[in-house]
Amino acid sequence: MPQPIQQPYTPPQLAQPYPQAYPQQYQMVPAGPPRNGMVFAGSIVAIVFGALDLIGSIIMFAAASVVNSANQFSNSYGGGDVASTGLVTFTAIVMLVSGIYLIVMGIMGIQNAAKPEKAPMLMNLGIGACVLALISVILSIVSGAGVFAIFTGIFAFAAPVIFVIGANQMKTMVR
Repeated sequence: MPQPIQQPYTPPQLAQPYPQAYPQQYQMVPAGPPRNGMVFAGSIVAIVFGALDLIGSIIMFAAASVVNSANQFSNSYGGGDVASTGLVTFTAIVMLVSGIYLIVMGIMGIQNAAKPEKAPMLMNLGIGACVLALISVILSIVSGAGVFAIFTGIFAFAAPVIFVIGANQMKTMVR
């Protein structure tokens, strides 16, 4: 025969009840103005390309040394110059300046991507990077890079153009 149901089970009471909600350990920080995504992305690409330019300039300085040695070797046996050491060295110097400029532009862009009042400065930095990219493409074509120069030119203009478009968007936000 089944036993009658008595009082339902109640768990024992604890000395201190659990808190209803956990205390907040972190304060919410109010968000600042939204950053311009194109300036931010262009800045990151500029930093990466600037680092690659610095590495490339080191390789070009080494190549200038090799070309100089080859010229001396060729001249010692009555031959002419193998290649122009001056052009290789000048290209390396342009790459070095371009790499430093792109890194500085990228850092300035990341710092100021959320500040529309800095848009004219960012626009000038982007235009300067476009000029350096143009000089780099011209040097690539003059040195006989051929089809490779076209691809280099496209990639050299990628970061500055994205950067300038983003800076122009920021400029219109100020008005």
